[in-house]
Amino acid sequence: MSLAAAALGLALLAAVPVAAGPKRPAGGFTFHGSGYGHGLGMGQFGMLGLAQQGWEATRIVRHYYSKVDVGPKQPARPDIRVGLLQAVGSVRLIAANGGFALSLQSGQAIETVPAGSRRTLEVTADRRFRIIRPDGTLVGDTAWGGPTDPVIAIREADARVRVADWGHEIGHGLLRFEVAGEGQGHLVAVMPIEEYVLGIAEVPSSWPKAALGAQAIAARTYAYWRLAGGMRAGCGCDVFSTVADQNYVGWDKLAAAGGDRWAGAVRDTERIVATYQGAPIYAAYSSSSGGYTEDIEKVWPGSTPLPYLRGVCDPADDTAANPSRFWQASFDPGHVTAALKPYTGDVGGITGFSDWQLGVSGRVTRVTVVGSKGSRVLEGWDIRSGLTLKDTRFSVNRNLNIRGEIRQAYDAAGCRPGRATGGQRRIRGGRLQTFVKGRIYEHLKRDTAAWLRGAMLNAYLNAGGHASRLRLPYRIRRIRGGQRGWFDGGTITCTGGCRVRFG
Repeated sequence: MSLAAAALGLALLAAVPVAAGPKRPAGGFTFHGSGYGHGLGMGQFGMLGLAQQGWEATRIVRHYYSKVDVGPKQPARPDIRVGLLQAVGSVRLIAANGGFALSLQSGQAIETVPAGSRRTLEVTADRRFRIIRPDGTLVGDTAWGGPTDPVIAIREADARVRVADWGHEIGHGLLRFEVAGEGQGHLVAVMPIEEYVLGIAEVPSSWPKAALGAQAIAARTYAYWRLAGGMRAGCGCDVFSTVADQNYVGWDKLAAAGGDRWAGAVRDTERIVATYQGAPIYAAYSSSSGGYTEDIEKVWPGSTPLPYLRGVCDPADDTAANPSRFWQASFDPGHVTAALKPYTGDVGGITGFSDWQLGVSGRVTRVTVVGSKGSRVLEGWDIRSGLTLKDTRFSVNRNLNIRGEIRQAYDAAGCRPGRATGGQRRIRGGRLQTFVKGRIYEHLKRDTAAWLRGAMLNAYLNAGGHASRLRLPYRIRRIRGGQRGWFDGGTITCTGGCRVRFG
């Protein structure tokens, strides 16, 4: 799910009766999570954060897609077919900023529609086309074309065609309305790929130049990959205009505030794509990874592992602009039971979750749903779909999110502590959170956090940990042959063995 898909999802979620807040119903369930989308490839808010830190566009792309080359490449075909409307009985075209000519693909002219005028194109029951004026009369008093001879709309120079039923304007390429069945047609826009990328509305045009460039490269790469895969079934197109592929809004992207900045990013990255072994990659991206992306086979079970879609640390996802870096949703048991019943079957009232199987990012791949009459193993996506959660990166009735100073230390370590195994808890003078590899201690007075693992953590715990005279760590540094940690009440030096010194 991309940022555009996330925006749509937020609108849909607003209509769903989901209780969210810090308190859960008695005996109920609170889902604590981070991220929005599938978690594959580039995270758009992480991309924003990296750009804010000074990363260049190609570096951002290489970070998210492992082992890829990023550079110029020609597409499999120069033009891309974008499905605007599928299986509709008619379409309404409005001439904006100039007129357009209607003809058949075979070359037969139909008419020229002047600026400000509109025409309705309709597919008849016998699979031909009628062109209808606003007053209801037919152009040519006849039907035109057929299944092998679609209607083409070609713009005058600088003209645009508003597709009323789609809700956007086309300012590049041409439109083709083709027969899809009895009384149904597909409306497809055909244009050069670079012009298609100009209409991609996935991130705000106000974002930094490097973020826009990275998005342009990912969007173009995805288009190249779709072209190499052949036409999509059921639309007469290579890509849909929706977030089923990428959010394409045509001329509206350039007409919106900052459209010139987006156009500049597309122009500056012209024909630059990410490839693996010479082929364009499946450049998946989503709104927010929650701090770590995932391996493709963990997101889509049964998928072939791809070397460029491996889980990677996403350290800049924690930007303040990201509304999905942390989230929670609370439900009563009855709601959870009813919402998951299509997936669990009749297991009785749901009482809990167990036997968690997680991906490298902490996303739920499979979990056992326990009911009063039985249990059922579900995929994380089943639970996300049933409860309309933002992501599969969630935990239930315990908050494993990594926040504040601990998150800063975690990100600075390149996510090397691994998944959180416990929530943050208060200790005297600070906070503590456990991970697969060690612990991170936050020192409230010094406003720092330190990651302890391995021999140094063992020495610290053997000395009594934060309850000992050492109290809390505030700095860990590499020294020749090992590490040294500074604590409120002493030091620990590990070079081969570890030596604890108080005072």
